[in-house]
Amino acid sequence: MQNNRKSNIELLKIIAMIFITLSHCLPVYGNANYLGWIDEQNAVLEINSLLVLFLRHVGQIGNILFVISSAWFLVDSNRVKPNKIITILLNAFFISVGGLIIGIIGGIEFPASSIIKMLFPTISGLNWFVGCYLLLYAAHGYLNIIIDNSSKKSLMSLVLVLMVLYLIVCMALPDALYYSQLMCFITVYLMVGYMKRYMSNFSGNRKLNIKLLILLAFVYIGSIFIYLYMATMIGFLQGRAIKLACTNNVIMILMDIALFNVFKETKVSYSAILNKVASVSLVFYLITENRVLAGHLRPAFFQWIYTNYGYELLPAWIFILNLVTFSVGILVSLLYSNTIGRLSTAISKQLEKRFRPLVNKFCIALIKID
Repeated sequence: MQNNRKSNIELLKIIAMIFITLSHCLPVYGNANYLGWIDEQNAVLEINSLLVLFLRHVGQIGNILFVISSAWFLVDSNRVKPNKIITILLNAFFISVGGLIIGIIGGIEFPASSIIKMLFPTISGLNWFVGCYLLLYAAHGYLNIIIDNSSKKSLMSLVLVLMVLYLIVCMALPDALYYSQLMCFITVYLMVGYMKRYMSNFSGNRKLNIKLLILLAFVYIGSIFIYLYMATMIGFLQGRAIKLACTNNVIMILMDIALFNVFKETKVSYSAILNKVASVSLVFYLITENRVLAGHLRPAFFQWIYTNYGYELLPAWIFILNLVTFSVGILVSLLYSNTIGRLSTAISKQLEKRFRPLVNKFCIALIKID
């Protein structure tokens, strides 16, 4: 049973990878210097523009699915593995610097600011999801203390307040209340924690979650297209076409929770292949969202299409690029994980072993001061 459940969630992670790829392999990267570039901030009442801008939203579905899937297991364990954090940081560094080197060899001229960002991909925000996830992972034990030591009523109150403040108010007014993606991730984590502790009948009801998923998907998709249409007609919405493509879209988050519950309760035979592919999901993200690939190669690809064939068959080209990116990305990710990824793991274990005594002494000193 445990293997089946794990493969269910691993399959969902692969679907999340597909969603993220769909949102990334679009002619919105680069800038107006690339022919065929589509400004994602300004909607145009034209099928290709609406399709591209709609697909920009689905990446956030994948991001939140990863958070929900991780939270479901993390709420039962307060343990934080320092070597896991170090490994992820090293992989982010190696992949980013590798892309930088390949780009330089390929003749790409990087401004100094871009080089600095690629040397420090996590703290510079290039890999915002990785940095945000690591912060959540490092703090999840403290969030578990809140979950475990709060009454059902108190935890519900906290979850509702955070949902209103950060998934409703801040979705409408992103600059309000000092919002950040980390606050969204924390809110989702506490939502999952409450659901697992007190809503087992709901989370285990597959039929109910299927109905909820269909309803929320209809509302979510409908709201996007209605908003995109309004963005082409109403002046003050210009420059805000993908406003709903945010991590803290409350409709999307509730939809993702329903989708997670459906997969959690769906029987899938244990598959080593599924588990292996899903295990490289974070590496896949780092590779396919590398600055060189996203900021230079993809725009150049769409410019080539636009120049030679036009955009009459843009949906087909998007499908082809997504298929190639996903397939090749998985293969490269597996190759990386079995080579440089193992080096990252070995280095992280040695660093943890060497610095753990110093960290323990520091913690003891803090306790004595307190």
